[in-house]
Amino acid sequence: MRVNEVRMHQAGGMRGEQEYEAKMRSSERITVAVATRATISAPTRHCLQNAMDGFAKEEIIVVGKPVVAARNELAARARASTNDFILWVDDDASWARGSIARAVDLLHSRRG
Repeated sequence: MRVNEVRMHQAGGMRGEQEYEAKMRSSERITVAVATRATISAPTRHCLQNAMDGFAKEEIIVVGKPVVAARNELAARARASTNDFILWVDDDASWARGSIARAVDLLHSRRG
């Protein structure tokens, strides 16, 4: 959430543009593709659970395969999904709240 959204949420709700954005985010789905040799790091797992900015997600995780094989499998499975976006994530990555929303907003602005 952005600072304004956090304040409004804490005050008891969102209005106008923030409410519209929240509805849009909840209707859009992201496929999250992760290749890992063994396990996903704690910071990455935390971000996947807490910093997806309201978007519904489907996680596709490939474990223990050589890099090229893992990426190819992830690409095939992600392309077969009906989700709106694909997010490639390294198994040791982390990001701030709001980052996914900003990326999706940027993609929307370039679609038209």
